[in-house]
Amino acid sequence: MIVVWRRGGQKFSFYRPSTDFVLGVRGGGKSSLLEHQAQNYLKRGQGVLDLYSSRDGENLAWLRSPWANIDDRTPDYEKRILLIHGDNTSVSAPHDTKNISKVNLRDLEEYDLLISSSPLYASPGDEFLQVNKLTDLLYKRLHWKRIVYLIVREASNLYYCARSTA
Repeated sequence: MIVVWRRGGQKFSFYRPSTDFVLGVRGGGKSSLLEHQAQNYLKRGQGVLDLYSSRDGENLAWLRSPWANIDDRTPDYEKRILLIHGDNTSVSAPHDTKNISKVNLRDLEEYDLLISSSPLYASPGDEFLQVNKLTDLLYKRLHWKRIVYLIVREASNLYYCARSTA
């Protein structure tokens, strides 16, 4: 593993896998930076999995972005979107939806933007347990045709949920 401290002006590569760990104070723009990075991956034909965001569902904002535009006037931006939800919830949306237990590795290749958001689960504990199944699935991905950029906006919540469900 190579650890690099990036500062202004240093370039990112959107054509090879990498792990970016973003730290900062509340309101400091961490999610905005992650979304900017994700958009650069999308522009290059890569995928994005926005997996674990704040409880208010901030990652559902993708559905108001040009990337989710289902209008025929801007086909260059339109991406295939999958909303991932808990097994105990149902979602009605103009985009494809799927229970998290039915998500498979092929979905990572078929969809450009996969969104799993807290409001789509029965409870925070339910989300934690079910998202763990999805991360286990990601570990099984031994090869791929394209990069899937994984966003975990609230990693600290994963830690706190793990402690409360133990």
